[in-house]
Amino acid sequence: MAGKFLVRIVLPTLLTVALFVVAIFLVFLPALERNLMASKREMVRELTSAAWNILANLEEEAGAGIMTRSEAKEEAIRQIRHLHYGPGMKDYFWVNDMEPRMVVHPYRPDLEGRNLAEQRDPDGKRLFVEFVERVRQSGEGFVEYRWQWQDEAGRIVPKLSYVKGFEPWGWIIGTGIYVDDVRHEIRRLSHRLVLVSLGILAGVSLLLLLVVTEGLKTERQRAAAVEALRTSEERYRSLVESAGESIIMTQGDVGLYANARALAELGYTAAEMARLRLEDVLDLTGESRVGIHTGWEQTGELPILRHESAIRRKDGTLVPAVLSMSPVRMGEKLALAVVATNVSERRRLDELRDRDTTAMRRNLDALQRQEERNRNTIEELRTALMLLEHPIAEHTPARLFQDIREAESPERIVQLNRQLPALVKVLVENGYKAGNINRFITVNTDLLLHAFIEGAIARLGPPPVPFAFLIMGSEGRREQTLCTDQDNALVYDDPPEAEGANAARYFQRLGAIVCDWLNEAGYVYCKGEMMARNEAWCRPLSAWLGKFRGWVRNLEAQDILLTKIIFDFRWGYGSQTLVDTLHACVREELKGNPRFFTQLAQDILSYTAPVNLLGRIQLTPLADGRRVFDMKSAMTPIVDFARIYALHRGIQENNTIERLAALRDLEALPSQTCAEVIQVYSALMEMRIQHQVSRAAGAPPDNLVDPASLTFIERKVLREAFAQIKCIQTRLSYDFTGLPGRVS
Repeated sequence: MAGKFLVRIVLPTLLTVALFVVAIFLVFLPALERNLMASKREMVRELTSAAWNILANLEEEAGAGIMTRSEAKEEAIRQIRHLHYGPGMKDYFWVNDMEPRMVVHPYRPDLEGRNLAEQRDPDGKRLFVEFVERVRQSGEGFVEYRWQWQDEAGRIVPKLSYVKGFEPWGWIIGTGIYVDDVRHEIRRLSHRLVLVSLGILAGVSLLLLLVVTEGLKTERQRAAAVEALRTSEERYRSLVESAGESIIMTQGDVGLYANARALAELGYTAAEMARLRLEDVLDLTGESRVGIHTGWEQTGELPILRHESAIRRKDGTLVPAVLSMSPVRMGEKLALAVVATNVSERRRLDELRDRDTTAMRRNLDALQRQEERNRNTIEELRTALMLLEHPIAEHTPARLFQDIREAESPERIVQLNRQLPALVKVLVENGYKAGNINRFITVNTDLLLHAFIEGAIARLGPPPVPFAFLIMGSEGRREQTLCTDQDNALVYDDPPEAEGANAARYFQRLGAIVCDWLNEAGYVYCKGEMMARNEAWCRPLSAWLGKFRGWVRNLEAQDILLTKIIFDFRWGYGSQTLVDTLHACVREELKGNPRFFTQLAQDILSYTAPVNLLGRIQLTPLADGRRVFDMKSAMTPIVDFARIYALHRGIQENNTIERLAALRDLEALPSQTCAEVIQVYSALMEMRIQHQVSRAAGAPPDNLVDPASLTFIERKVLREAFAQIKCIQTRLSYDFTGLPGRVS
């Protein structure tokens, strides 16, 4: 008996202790060292990037004319010289150029201005030459060498530095960590972990001793109980054997007894049943599990339990059964008797009924979705008929589109486009949905763009290579309103190397002409210069592919706004193949870059609804006396919410409502959530367009809404919209950051 107890209890416990020791010293400690070193490397990389941004900001100011480039470099040297971090603020940054010549070093001013090509560490490594080679190869990276420890020139230790090139100035900026410091920190943490582990082992050993002592006592008591049970069991055997139902009995740990009917049902022999426990042949859940663990053996107060469960056959299959459990007395001990009634046929009929019910519900859901699509189609047809028939001044919308196509000059197109606000106002007054109005405005803009591009090509001559004009932002999503600016770009096929410069000049001139005409037609220049007239937004295909990959793989804070605009791009004119190639590049890059979605989600979570603690909308005073809030900003989180989920699931639709509908159909989001967000977004768009068309005569449309101009229902809808935005931020935080929603 004692030998079995040691094998069953003591040996597994000792094995657990041994595994714990092995895990600490062979798994946890090495993993701790690797993770700490990796975190230090990441810290150095991030610090170097932060210092690099100082140079970038100063170069930007020099480019803007705020200072000269020489002044910018002097200011950069001053800031880098005084830029310290770490314990005692002794860790530092240095800058050298590509010659290499030292530009600034806080602790080695004697090196400044010197050529460091032959500067070697004690191991003979030409470290500054390696810095230059690393930057030339990949722009940035890690280099290992030996160098003085901080400001102690006589102490030479191993060092790991991260360097990053700043191409506009030909500089290399870097900082590093001392390997000995990291190892010292690892030893300190390892020592602490060892002490804690030894304490845990001591506690486990004490518990093991207690378990062995109590276990031996229990084993002796159990042996006596088994002997007593064996006597009383015989009294009930003949009664149970004659029953027509499957009966199973148990008393303590002496195994199970089953009548002939139960043995035939389960497929066991009597000897096999005697080695089993009740849990081996019954699916104990719910009331039955609670019942057999409430101390009924001592009290005998277990009421008769009758409920549906299952019995487990020898081959592992479960047979539905109704179990009736009740205590019975066998001598001075209590046993548990279980009567099992096979109900598999009834369960099969129930499952057939449930499948039929599920199928009916699925068909009903499909019919409801079809009905919704039919309603949307009818609404779109109604809008199309209105666009063809409703007269406004001298034009119907269809006539306006035709005149734009047939216009003989850009000036004529600009004049025709002045009809647009009046047409939109009639649409609003006739009760047309915001989504249809958005599409009407977008179609009008697309026609203007097509006409302007054709006019520019007629002026410049045929393009040297195939190209495509990309439409981005609200026009890319087909959600334009009367208050909009330009967001566009131009991509062209890579020309032969000898013709690259001529092709670039042609397409930059083309982009400038088109953007200028759009501005004259009322689509103002983008404040961020995200237009085809800008050289940065007029590139060959290979350059755009590289830019897209860079945005996805190395998304920086300043790139988030760009990605939100550019990733809504669609074809506007030219080669569809080029646009498809860009879309394929985006989809492929997003598949393996979860960090992109995390950073994009964190930006969306930073939005705070303009509502105070009392639920009132916070307003901004304007010079004209109005107190307003920005409706476009209030809608942006919903646009961002639909975009991030659509990009994550590879959905190609650009329109916000179409994205939400596709997410619902793919079951990527709950159907109710999609319906609520679509309803909120449509209501906000209705209010936004209504505000724009109601502006006083001569006043340009804007997105700044005075809540006092809204009805009571509209203000209530607005507050509900802000509440819905908090809900979607919470869901987005869980899905993309793994954290509870950090909304205010």
